[in-house]
Amino acid sequence: MDRLALAGVALIVVGAALVVTAPPDPQYSVSVSGPTEAPEDEPVVAFEDLSEENRTLFRESFDDGTRSGDPPPIESMYVEYEGETYEMAASAHEGPVLSLIQPPIGGIVALVGCLLLGYRYYRS
Repeated sequence: MDRLALAGVALIVVGAALVVTAPPDPQYSVSVSGPTEAPEDEPVVAFEDLSEENRTLFRESFDDGTRSGDPPPIESMYVEYEGETYEMAASAHEGPVLSLIQPPIGGIVALVGCLLLGYRYYRS
């Protein structure tokens, strides 16, 4: 394999890696705020009654919030935790700029690699 073909294969691999490793868009955040009072029409769920997944999410979000590319299992709820009521809420927002520019750049890099390979084998 000559250098031109090797460069083409390397560009295809790098381009594919850029596309696959792009951050997700949108991203989801979960936050816990409070202590607060729940509105009268909103139920308050005891922490112990939450599913294991929501208990873990609550604990992780209690101090500093969490971010994920996967939608969380909640939208908004009030949770009684250690005698206080807290609001647990999820929101969607745009991901980092890389989530928008990394896939097209990776596609262009892979396309250049394909063109190099095509030129290499057309030339021979």
